[in-house]
Amino acid sequence: MLLVTRASKEDNMKSNYFIIVFILTFYLTACSQNMATHEVIATYTPVEDSLFRISFEYPSQWTWDHQSSKAEPYESIKYRFVSPNDSRLGGVISVSCAVWDTSELAQSVLNQYLENTLGTYNTIAEPTSLVKQVIPIAGNLDATYIKYEVPPRILSDGIGLEPESGFVISVMFRLENQNYRIGINIDKSLYDQEFIDALDHLLSSIKVIK
Repeated sequence: MLLVTRASKEDNMKSNYFIIVFILTFYLTACSQNMATHEVIATYTPVEDSLFRISFEYPSQWTWDHQSSKAEPYESIKYRFVSPNDSRLGGVISVSCAVWDTSELAQSVLNQYLENTLGTYNTIAEPTSLVKQVIPIAGNLDATYIKYEVPPRILSDGIGLEPESGFVISVMFRLENQNYRIGINIDKSLYDQEFIDALDHLLSSIKVIK
C-alpha cells in the first residue's frame, strides 16, 4: 500500500512538472510573438511646420509619400499597396488634414463631405454593403467610419474590368478647426486580417499633440 502511495505521488509530481513546462513554453512563445509584433510597429509624428496635430502607429513597412499645400491649407500622407501575387491588385491608404478659418466652418465642410461620401455609395457601391458607425478615437474625439464594397471598375485604358471588387473606407473627424480623413481604397484580396488588424491599431493609437 505504501509503494502504491509513493508511486502515485511521483506520478502527480511528474504531471505537475509537465504542466508547468507547458505553461512556461506557452508564455515565452506568446511573449516572443508580442515582441516580434512590436518590432514592426512605427510611429508617425508630424514634421516641423506640419499642419498635422496627431500622431499614430502603423506597420513599419508602410512608407509614406508626403504632399502639402500651404495655400489651401492642406496636407496629406499616402501609402500604396501592391499585391505580391498580382501587380494589377493593390490599394492606397491616405491620411489628410485640412484647416479652416473656424471650427464651425470645419464642421460644416465635414458634414458636406459625409453627405458626398454616402452619395457616392448610393451611386457605385454594391447594395447592402454599407457600414456606417461612430468610433471613439484620441480621448474624447469621435470619428465617423464608413465602409462599402465597390464592384470591379473599368481599367484606365478603357478595355476590360479590374480583376476583382474592392472596399472604400473613410474615417473622418474634426479637431477644432481641422478636418482629418483617413481614406482607403483596397482590393478585396488584400483586405485580409493582417490589414484589418493594422488599420484597427492605427485608429486606436491616434493621439492629439498638444
